[in-house]
Amino acid sequence: MSSTQLSSEEIAEDYRSSLEDLAFNSRYEISNLTVIAKENIHAAQAIARTIEEHIAKVSAPDSFSFLVYLYVPCIITFTLTFTHRISRLLVGNHMYL
Repeated sequence: MSSTQLSSEEIAEDYRSSLEDLAFNSRYEISNLTVIAKENIHAAQAIARTIEEHIAKVSAPDSFSFLVYLYVPCIITFTLTFTHRISRLLVGNHMYL
């Protein structure tokens, strides 16, 4: 890891902060979060955990639906990490989709 590269936990904290700002279905914000995830593939588990925690605390169907728009491109980026961790949460907690 280079001296300028952030740790996985620092990246996850920055990602969490950006995710908290996602209050509506903003294509720009979702694309930006997807790019951040792709650029930080080394932090896949930390980012996956961050999204998992955020999905777990979202209760409104309207808020949850645009998180799925973020989730899908990230599945492609972090296939195994997201498939095993977050899909359980999606099926278990949000059957109204």
